[in-house]
Amino acid sequence: MNRLAVLLFFICIGFPLHGQSGSIYGIVKDSVNGSPLEYTTVMLYKSSDDEAITGTVTNVSGAFNIENIHTGNYYLLLSFVGYQTKRIDGIDLDEENQILDLNTIQIQSTQANLQELLIDGSVPAIDYRIDKKVISVNKQLAAQSGTAVDILENVSSIQIDINGNVLLRGSSGITVLIDGKPSMLSPGEALRQVPAKTIESIEIITNPSAKFDSEGSAGIINIISKKDKLEGTNAYVNLNVGSFGKYGGDFLVGYKKKKINVYLGADYNKRGYPGSRTRERTTFDEDTVFHTTSIGNYTRDRTNGGVRAGIDYSISEHDFISLDLKYQNWKTDRTSEDNVDEWTDSDSTHILSTNFENRNTGGDIFTIRSHYIRMFSKMGHQIKASFSYDYQDGKDNSVNELMTPEGSISDGKKNFESGIADLFRFKIDYTLPIGKQSEFEAGLQSRIQLYHDNTSLEEYNVEEEKYVDDPDFTQVTDYKRNIQSFYGLFRSEVKSFGYQFGFRGEYTDRYIENSSNADPFTFNRFNFFPTIHLSYDFQKQQQIFVSYGRRIDRPRSTWLEPFYTWDNAFNISRGNPELIPEYVDSYELGYLKKFDKNALSVESYYKIGYNKIEEISGVFEENILFHTYENVGQDYSLGLEFTFSYHLFKWWDFDL
Repeated sequence: MNRLAVLLFFICIGFPLHGQSGSIYGIVKDSVNGSPLEYTTVMLYKSSDDEAITGTVTNVSGAFNIENIHTGNYYLLLSFVGYQTKRIDGIDLDEENQILDLNTIQIQSTQANLQELLIDGSVPAIDYRIDKKVISVNKQLAAQSGTAVDILENVSSIQIDINGNVLLRGSSGITVLIDGKPSMLSPGEALRQVPAKTIESIEIITNPSAKFDSEGSAGIINIISKKDKLEGTNAYVNLNVGSFGKYGGDFLVGYKKKKINVYLGADYNKRGYPGSRTRERTTFDEDTVFHTTSIGNYTRDRTNGGVRAGIDYSISEHDFISLDLKYQNWKTDRTSEDNVDEWTDSDSTHILSTNFENRNTGGDIFTIRSHYIRMFSKMGHQIKASFSYDYQDGKDNSVNELMTPEGSISDGKKNFESGIADLFRFKIDYTLPIGKQSEFEAGLQSRIQLYHDNTSLEEYNVEEEKYVDDPDFTQVTDYKRNIQSFYGLFRSEVKSFGYQFGFRGEYTDRYIENSSNADPFTFNRFNFFPTIHLSYDFQKQQQIFVSYGRRIDRPRSTWLEPFYTWDNAFNISRGNPELIPEYVDSYELGYLKKFDKNALSVESYYKIGYNKIEEISGVFEENILFHTYENVGQDYSLGLEFTFSYHLFKWWDFDL
C-alpha cells in the first residue's frame, strides 16, 4: 500500500474545519535565590466553574508551555512540594490574544507541616500529547510496591506474556529508556530493575519523533525518575512484601541547596514466579512420526539490586551540569522438572524419563551518565551535550539432565557462556524557538557497541559416568556495532492546528568475528526515517491526532551468534549472522474527548513490517528440533484501543 495514500486517508477522515486554540508560556523560579524549579505542577482551570482543563510540569530550566487551549477565561495553579501554591487569575484568551507569555513566575518556600499541605492540582493519570502518552505514576496503586512492569500491566497498550516478556501492541520490538537513555538489558529485564516508587512518570511513545533513536518497531517506553524537590536534606524509605517469596525495598537520600542537588539511593528486590506447564510435540522425519509430551513444574526467581549517586549543579542561571553513577547486580534462576513421554506411530513402546533443568543468568552493570545544558536568553533556546558509558559483564550457565526411571542419566549437557559489553554514546541536541508558536530542533549522535563472548559445552559420557568437554562447541565471538545518526525536527501551531515534521538519518556498521569461521560477517547500510505528527483541537474539549513514522528493529546480538547451543536433550539452536534489520511503517489515528474531569480516548493503528524477523524450527536429528532466526517477509498489524478515564470520587479515579 502506498504510504502517502494511507497517511492522506487518515488526514482526510480525521480533521474538522473549525475551532480556535491558544498557548500559555512561563518560567517558574524560587522567589529567594532565583533558581529554576523543575517538575513544578502547572494546572489550568476554567474561571466559571473551576473545571480542570489540562496541566503540565516544568522542565529543567523551570519553563512550561501549555498549548491547544480554547478561547475563554481561565486561572493557573502552580504547586511544588515545600512551596506555597500560587494562583494566577485573569487569563483571558480570545481570537485576537491567543498567546500569553507570563515571563518569570516566582513562588515562595514554606516551612509549613507537610502533612497539612493539600494541593488539588495534580496532573491527570494519563496525559495525551501530540507524540506520546504520559502516565502519572503517583496515580497508580501499583506504585506503592513492585516495579515498572507492575504499573504497565494496567495500561491498555501493554501486555505481559506467560514468560514475562513485555509487549507493546502485541510486539516485542520495544526500546526501553531510563530518563531518555537506553538500557543494555532486554526490555522486560530493564523494566524489572526499576522500583515503581522511584518513578515520576512513564512515557509510551508508539510513533516517536525523529529526535529519538529509530530503534524499536513497536515504539519506546521512557521511564522518568523522581528527583528531590525540597530544599535541604530529604529522604524516603520503602519496603514491600508479597506472595511467592516476593520482598524488597529502596531508599533515596538527597541534599538540595540553591545551585546544587546531591543524592544517593539503593534498592533491592526479589520476585518469585512458580508455575506448571504441559507441552506436546510431533516431529516428522521421513516415514517416522515422533511424539513427545512433557508435564511438570517450574520456578523462576529474579533478584536485582543497585546503588546510584549523582549531582546536579547550576553553574550559572543559564548553565547546568549533571553526573549520575549507577551500579546494578541482577540474577535470574530457573529450575524445572518435567515428566517426559516419547513414542512413535510405528512403535507403541513408551520411553519414560524426567528432565531436570537448572539455569542461572545474571551479571553486573556499571553506568555513568553526564550532560551539560546551556540556556540562552530566549526561553526554550538551548543546547545540550551528553555522554554515557555502560559496562556489563554477564553469565548464562545451564545444566540439563534426562533421567531414566531407574535414576541414571541418559543425556546431560552443561552450557557455559560469559561475556562483557561496552556501550559508548555521545549526543548533542540544539533547540531554537521561532516566534511564539514554532520550534526547530537538530542533533548528532554516535553509538559504539563492543561485545566479547565465550561459550563452551560439557556433555555427559554415559560409559564413563562423567561430564566431558566438547571442543566443537567452544567458541569465542567478537561483535562490534557502530551507529552514527543526525536528525532535524520542526513543530508549530496555526490556531487549532498543530504539526510536527522530522527526519532522521542513521548509518549502521556491523562486524562479527567468530573463532569457528574463517571470514567475518559484515553489514553496513544508511537508512532515512521520516516522521509526521498532526493534531487538531476543536470545540467542546475534543482533539484528533494523526501520525506516521518509519522505525527499525536491528537484530539482537544473541540472534546473530554464528554457533550451535544445546538448550536441552530435545532442542538445539543457532543464531543467524546474515540477518538484516526489520523495517516498519507505522500509521496512527487517535481521538480524545474530555468532559468535566473525565476523558475518553480512541486510538487506531496500522503497521507494515518489512524483512520480518521470526524464529523458525526444523528437524535437526531424530526427535531433536533445530531453532534459528530468519527474515521471512512482510508483516501487517491493525488495532483499535479504547481508554476511559473516570473521576468517580474526589479520592478515586480509575482507567478502563
